[in-house]
Amino acid sequence: MVAVTPMRRTMFPLHTAARVGEPGQVRVCGLTFDTALAPAVRSAQEAWQEGLSQREPQHAILAMEQLAFTGSRIDQRLSRAVVCNKLARLLGLHGDNGRLEAPLPEGPVVLEGAMQPCGDPARGGAGLQATVLIRKSEVLGVVGGYVLPSGSIKNLLAAGHRHCRPAVAARLARVVAESRADTATAWSLLAGGFRVPLPVEMALPLLDEGSVLPSAVELSMLGYGNLLALVNDPRVDPRDWTPDNDVDLHNTAERANCTVVPVCVRGLVLPVLVALRDIAPGEQLLRDYGADWWRQLASDWEVAEHDGLDVVRLLHGTQQQRAQDAEPGPLSPAPQPDEVVQEPAVAPLLDTPPAAMPLAAAASTGPLVTAAARACPEPFPEPYPEPFAEPWAEPQLRC
Repeated sequence: MVAVTPMRRTMFPLHTAARVGEPGQVRVCGLTFDTALAPAVRSAQEAWQEGLSQREPQHAILAMEQLAFTGSRIDQRLSRAVVCNKLARLLGLHGDNGRLEAPLPEGPVVLEGAMQPCGDPARGGAGLQATVLIRKSEVLGVVGGYVLPSGSIKNLLAAGHRHCRPAVAARLARVVAESRADTATAWSLLAGGFRVPLPVEMALPLLDEGSVLPSAVELSMLGYGNLLALVNDPRVDPRDWTPDNDVDLHNTAERANCTVVPVCVRGLVLPVLVALRDIAPGEQLLRDYGADWWRQLASDWEVAEHDGLDVVRLLHGTQQQRAQDAEPGPLSPAPQPDEVVQEPAVAPLLDTPPAAMPLAAAASTGPLVTAAARACPEPFPEPYPEPFAEPWAEPQLRC
């Protein structure tokens, strides 16, 4: 029998749960929580630790007791035991080299060596594919980004372009200048495309505003996303204003091979990407973003397309003429990182390669789409690069 080293409740100083980022922010597992949510994050961690104090001192706290599924809407195809075990190992809390009392990582949490960027012309050019066999219920990582109240995301969409650093504002203006579009619409489309509603189980109260009721929160991957932001939606043309769109495709859920599930880790609920079935090497990862997610983009997207905005360039920042010259054809092998010249127009808003959302499906056609979105530079930038915007009141998001 393998001996298990017990872990006492005294081995959980609060700093092992999350770290403070910029003034007032909290960073944990690749997530940066906005200052408005930081008190609730700390409160959730403290409540979990308080629960430990109710236990008898001789009772060990095992790794699996630090994690728990939340809610009842978990896909029945998933094994809760496998998901919790794999997440604990990924977080360094379990396994041969794991430590029960290990602090949660501050930076991105992604299953290393299992995935890589890939080309996908049908969905705007880029996606994420498996490099090894990924088994059902395997944890692929924690979906990273900036977590903020749902109400604040509206301010970001409406006014974020006014708070960009001059260099980024100039790049955005260059993309818009070649069309009849306006900067506000282009920004709203860009920021909205990196907007991800989070599971209701992740709702947090705005304690600084005197509220004790949980408020919905959302994730922005604009400037904060990790590799998992490259996961596409099974839909190919979700533009609901076109006659042949597939936004309401009835078998979308069946075509998805991974999903986001809420898992509570030491009192804090994290959005965890999990494989719904076995995924073969070379197969692209797909998850259902939902018809509502596409519809909230439709208005800005339709207007931008009508005004001639190059949505692919907006998203990927690839210089059009050089990409056309470099692109040998849509059926050619994906170019190496140094084969495609990339203009850092809007792409640097991401911490990952520039195709971090499944937005550009059929928005632009031809080899440019493939060339632009397949420009996935390696190695990836550092998790927390220099901010692209001066801090602003609500939210303090890099843009």
